Amino acid sequence: MTSPNPYSPQHHSSYGEAPSMEGQPTAHHGYSQHPQPVKSTRTGLYLGLGAFVVLTVLLGLRITGGFDFFGDSIQVTQNGSPAPSDVDFTGRQADDIGAPIGATVERGGVSITVGPIETRTGGYRDSEQFLCAEITVTNDGDESVRVPSSLDFQLQDPAGFGRSSSFGSGIEELESGQIAAGGSPVSGPVCFDDPEQSGEYVVLGNHLFGYLNKNRIGWVTER
Repeated sequence: MTSPNPYSPQHHSSYGEAPSMEGQPTAHHGYSQHPQPVKSTRTGLYLGLGAFVVLTVLLGLRITGGFDFFGDSIQVTQNGSPAPSDVDFTGRQADDIGAPIGATVERGGVSITVGPIETRTGGYRDSEQFLCAEITVTNDGDESVRVPSSLDFQLQDPAGFGRSSSFGSGIEELESGQIAAGGSPVSGPVCFDDPEQSGEYVVLGNHLFGYLNKNRIGWVTER
């Protein structure tokens, strides 16, 4: 029987076995350790970008009048006396304000009045007839505010059809812009094609008190 070769690579002994390096200092790194996970900075980056976007949007809305009346209640008056704000009309939604034609709707020191609907002759041809309402905007607030344009209004006819203002009337209509705090009132008509119908008409205004304001305001009359 042959003796095991002490120099064979298969031969091991506790005496000749190389000591384990686990837990022992190394030449370059000291005691070996498991690598620690690196904390990701993506969450912080995303949060920072999100906050920047939100602030940018809020600033833009502030500049354009989006928050001019945030939190103020709406008041409706006519000839200096309180007027109803719940006048019903076709298609009225839960958040809509319904006011009689000629009433003034005020919020945050800014007032918008829609006068009676009148028939006017177009500026291009005498044969063309349009329905027009005079819009007056007054700013008694502390900051400049946006003046709505004719694009912010619709005329809902007795059939319930809402028509946009007519650009082909040839009538100089309400011009959008800004009114400084305490500035002079701005007035101008908004005009629509005449459907030649009898019944309920509603001058509907959208986002009149800022882009975030969802209340539609309807000035209601019969013709």
